[in-house]
Amino acid sequence: MTPSSSPTPSPPPRPRFRLEFRTISDGQDTARAQALTRAGHHAHHSTFPQFPLLPPELRLKIWEYLLAPRIVAVACIDDDDDGEEPLSPWPSFPALQVPPPSAVPALLLVNHETRELARQCYEPAFAWKVPYVFVANSPSHGSATSMTTTAAAAATWSRPRVWFDYERDALYLVGELEPCDSYGFNSAMAYFLRREEALRVRRLAVAFGALRYGEAGSQHIFGALFHVVDRFAHIEGGRVLVAVVPRDEFTHLHLGGEWPLVRPEADNVVQNIWKDWYRGTSALANAQFELVPESDLPELIARPTRSATTRPWQYSH
Repeated sequence: MTPSSSPTPSPPPRPRFRLEFRTISDGQDTARAQALTRAGHHAHHSTFPQFPLLPPELRLKIWEYLLAPRIVAVACIDDDDDGEEPLSPWPSFPALQVPPPSAVPALLLVNHETRELARQCYEPAFAWKVPYVFVANSPSHGSATSMTTTAAAAATWSRPRVWFDYERDALYLVGELEPCDSYGFNSAMAYFLRREEALRVRRLAVAFGALRYGEAGSQHIFGALFHVVDRFAHIEGGRVLVAVVPRDEFTHLHLGGEWPLVRPEADNVVQNIWKDWYRGTSALANAQFELVPESDLPELIARPTRSATTRPWQYSH
């Protein structure tokens, strides 16, 4: 290297944490969708050559049946290589088949007519950025230059990651809800997302396993729940679906649970934790957590929801 030359600056460090999105149900495997498919098959033997000749408004009415509620899962991925193989956060219920549902809604791929219809419902959603606390405490920082780079990185939003219909689709939070770095700093996964986008979500589910029941104390579980309902404060009916898998039932039994987690007449352990720890007087006290089998999520999300002008725990800052 000559005296006049200077070393090539190294690129800024890649954040340890990132959000990843997957469409795990396109709504086409629900009982309602299958009934429509069977009805169409019996009536027209799966083909209808006269369809293009129908009036445009009638064709659009038919296309609208494909606007089924979808489920988009989001997980916080820790890219730190600690030599351990983490458990997959992604759901494994029957709707997640091979190949998995397309990340792009079907109506966006058919023709110009359906794209126009789909763009009235679906939009690119869920830009995210790593909270400043994680970037600022990266071990590679220290100089004034690197701190400037850190601030810029912390202020940079990703591009929107998924197509989403805020009125129909559900967001499913899986994996680690409270990621923590090597220095003990943590931040809620929900706070990776833009608040204005989170407030538009109407249907929300959380993986029971993400609450770390059996590993973390009830105060930690309450904190994770609080961050969720704080960020997603406009959920329809104030109801969060908490999805349970067989592994969760086994953990509950091992901890001395007398009844299965998912049982209408049994105590709701998640709701009880919320009631035990919540001390505020705001509308958040009315948040409802419904324990359901994860395999039932597509059917539950497909149910029509009643419109509500005032939601039980809607509030403003």
